Amino acid sequence: MDCKEITKLIKVKHISEDIIKTPENVEKIMELNYLLGQIQGKLLQNVHHIIICSFYPIFKKAAENKQNIKQDVNASVVETLTTLFGKIQIEKIEIFLNIYGYLLNEIYDPKVKNCVALVHEEYKLLLVNCITALTRCLTWDVITNLYTKVHAPKLCQIIYVIVEIAKTEHLRKLRISAIKCLMTLARIEDCDISQEDVVLQAQVADVFIFFLPGIASGLKDIALEDEKFGHAVVVESVKAFGRLVTLIMKDPNNPEEKVQINLQLNINNKFNCTNNDQQLPKKKWTNEKEVNDYLQSMKRDEKFFKETDSKLQLIVKVLRKLTHHSHPRVREELSNICKGFVQYCSNTMTLSMCYITEILIALSEDEYKNVSETAKEALEILSRNFNSNSYRKIEENLEEKFYEMTTDLPRIFNSLEEQQQLSALNMLIGYLRLFNKNKLVHILYSQAHLQRLLLALINITKMETNEITQLEDFILDAFADETSSTHFLPNFKKFKYIQNEKIASKLTEVCSLLANEDVLDIVSDSLITIIQNNEEIKEAIYLLNEVLFGIKDKTRVEIFENVITTYLDPEYWDLPLHTIDSDGNKHSLGEVQNNILQVCLLAEGFGKIASSLGPNIQQFLLKIMYPILERAGSPQPLVRRVGLESLKKIATACGYNTITDLVNANNDYFSYHITRKFQKVGNDENALNVLCVVMQHSNIDVLPSISDIIEGILIQTFDKYFQEQKAEHYLYIFKTFTECLMKWLDIKPVLIPIKSKIETKEQIEDFKVTGLEDITNFSDDIMEKSAEDMFKDDMAKSKKELLEDGDTPEDEYKKPEPPTYVKLTVLLLKRCLHFLPAKNKNTKLFALEILKNGLEIIRDWEDELLPMVHQIWSPLVNRFSDKELVIVNYSFQLLITLARLSKWFVRSRTVKEAFPNILTLLDKLSKESYLKDKGSPYRYTQAYKLQLTLLENLARIVVDLEMIDKDTEKIIFSVLPYLSDKQPLPLQELSVKFFKDLITYDSKILTKILEEGNFSESEYSKNMNIIKTLL
Repeated sequence: MDCKEITKLIKVKHISEDIIKTPENVEKIMELNYLLGQIQGKLLQNVHHIIICSFYPIFKKAAENKQNIKQDVNASVVETLTTLFGKIQIEKIEIFLNIYGYLLNEIYDPKVKNCVALVHEEYKLLLVNCITALTRCLTWDVITNLYTKVHAPKLCQIIYVIVEIAKTEHLRKLRISAIKCLMTLARIEDCDISQEDVVLQAQVADVFIFFLPGIASGLKDIALEDEKFGHAVVVESVKAFGRLVTLIMKDPNNPEEKVQINLQLNINNKFNCTNNDQQLPKKKWTNEKEVNDYLQSMKRDEKFFKETDSKLQLIVKVLRKLTHHSHPRVREELSNICKGFVQYCSNTMTLSMCYITEILIALSEDEYKNVSETAKEALEILSRNFNSNSYRKIEENLEEKFYEMTTDLPRIFNSLEEQQQLSALNMLIGYLRLFNKNKLVHILYSQAHLQRLLLALINITKMETNEITQLEDFILDAFADETSSTHFLPNFKKFKYIQNEKIASKLTEVCSLLANEDVLDIVSDSLITIIQNNEEIKEAIYLLNEVLFGIKDKTRVEIFENVITTYLDPEYWDLPLHTIDSDGNKHSLGEVQNNILQVCLLAEGFGKIASSLGPNIQQFLLKIMYPILERAGSPQPLVRRVGLESLKKIATACGYNTITDLVNANNDYFSYHITRKFQKVGNDENALNVLCVVMQHSNIDVLPSISDIIEGILIQTFDKYFQEQKAEHYLYIFKTFTECLMKWLDIKPVLIPIKSKIETKEQIEDFKVTGLEDITNFSDDIMEKSAEDMFKDDMAKSKKELLEDGDTPEDEYKKPEPPTYVKLTVLLLKRCLHFLPAKNKNTKLFALEILKNGLEIIRDWEDELLPMVHQIWSPLVNRFSDKELVIVNYSFQLLITLARLSKWFVRSRTVKEAFPNILTLLDKLSKESYLKDKGSPYRYTQAYKLQLTLLENLARIVVDLEMIDKDTEKIIFSVLPYLSDKQPLPLQELSVKFFKDLITYDSKILTKILEEGNFSESEYSKNMNIIKTLL
């Protein structure tokens, strides 16, 4: 001990003496408080009795009359004592009782209704903290002496007051301190009950049994107060309730004394939890002897546990509300105390354990990990102990609660209250997890339980079909990845009662728990029976899909085989998806929508089976592949999307990276089935769907087999029935085939940048033949014949020479034979020409698209290309006068391709036969688009789209055909109106681009027109100025 410490101790002694002389000297008391904070506890321990004695005059005066001492004096004394108790230990119970009496006198007032003294909150907080500090600083001897039945009446008042403060005060900090003080008095603050001294626990519990009813009721009221008051007080109240109940109701440790209570649990007990008459009996004793007799008679025996448990179950029952508390700390503490009940009080709280289990089940599905894991650990303890005798009644009643809960599920979901739905499913999940596999088998092998559970699940998974469309949708891009997240189609499963994705995921979890290997047989068989009885087929299929997806044991092949056989039954699989089926039978819209949903669910089921089985799916591949391909190629959007997703899952399960790899590996299988299907009347449409998918998801390796199939289909198109009923489907296949060829052969339109006439002339100078007269004007008028006329003459001359010459000389050059795909494409193009005049709009669109793609494929084979161009022209030219502008648009796109590939060959006919209609239409549309601003619905019309296509590509046609000035001028005058700033901005920009391209090609003609024309109107000035700057 150094001199400074000795000096401080001497000063403490002097100040203590001064306080004895002048007890109400606040300055001296606060100075002492400051000094106590500066001195080590070991030193204060030797002089603490002197310090405490200095306050005895104040204690005595306060005991005589509270009003004798000012509150600021008392506050400074209490604050100083709190500082002192934080550094010393009280070794004598007499000292404790003296200080305790003073503090009780300050905070307790029997004249007030709730016995809490009418002092300000800050002073109450000081008193509560001082009581807590005093209780903490007791030595072991004092503690063992204090917690006896003799001193129980002395603790009664302070405990009552502390509980009242926690219940009624407004200052949150005071309420929390009061609850902590209560836990300190019960020796349960910040401790693990399993590690505390067993003898001391029993001693404290024997004292607190007298206070449990009042404390438990008060803490329950605090825990259930409105959430607007915050969560901190609720957390402390739940913690205190749990620890105190666990302390008092803890199972006796001595096996011989262990209480085995087999009570018939009345789960329908309707006690009023707030009725004080139901608590332990109240009695007023007339003398001290009666009090002592009562204290000695109270023991924690079987009778006590039984009576106390019957009261506690009412409190635990209402505490279930806290499972929905918005703050996770409240739910976490609730989970902790319930785990403590399961660990230490399972035999003494038999009646309450049913409600404790429900709380744990609800919390086991909590979104916060700390909450759910603690609850799951507690449920695991329960599950392990189910076979013991003491748990048998709990188990039986939990079964009844499970049955009641499944009965209530439909009613809860009918209310559409999402929080209740989520809680109900969490409860169901918890029950399924609680019952270990042997117990779950026992429950579900009860027909009543199983049927009630499945019917409840079917009822809550009712699906809506009114938003499902029956319209077919031939997608324009055959290679759009419909299985990607960017290719959006709405989820086809629209539940009637489930609107939240989180609730749907919980339902999936329920099904995965029913995939338990021991109950899988009975669950799957029951769902298949429901399907076969035509009862709620869609819902049963959905549940069965989710159950199969949750199977962990991949060797249960017989389960999957039964399901696959059921799913592929024509009664469920081959359903009409249109209001008028292929046989001409009519079906209602509701029936068709129902069928589409059922087919989608079945197709989805195969994907889930594949995901569950993994590589083992290969043993069923030959059985399920072709049916899934039919769905993946369906023109019905939802069916196609689901089929493709299932196909992708099957490919993944088989070890393939993509659907393409799967198709290529099984090419022979597909070819065989498609060919075989085409040989059967009535099955050709599904075969077309399969062929479409195979082509879209394969590579050039399948070209030989696909070509044979296409050739066979081509022959069928000459049938009259095809022309009337099937044209659209077959043309879609031909379109897909041409697109696939372009993809496999990497054929893309080649767009050469526009160059000037001079640059073009310089490029061909190197190929000029000497000795010939230069011809600078290659117009059809100067040449007297068009390129097409000269082509006809050449063809006639060639035929004549062949007839005259007979056999071709052996050394004469022979052009290479075109590959099979070129020959096949030519046949397709020739056949499609017959459908250009068709009445059906889609038929014409498909034909135009096929012709455009086909020309790109044969562009390098001139002997095939030019005759094909010649044959296309006559049926094409009439399309430019079609009333459907979308037909005109597609026809013009084909004309662009013709001009780019055949150049001069179609110049004459284009100018004379096509452009009059095109330019007339362009002029007419310029008036319709005038003043159509950005928000106008006109921009969504086919007329506007046609204008975009024309203005964007007219310059390219002028260049490709090397049109003469006279014809170019006509086009220029048709485009000029689009330079007006009253036209939609995209049309203005494209018209300016048109003139830019013409300036690049030949600026002379445009200069002449601008010089001669009058474009002084202000609406043309902006775009005209842009063009003039380029000249």
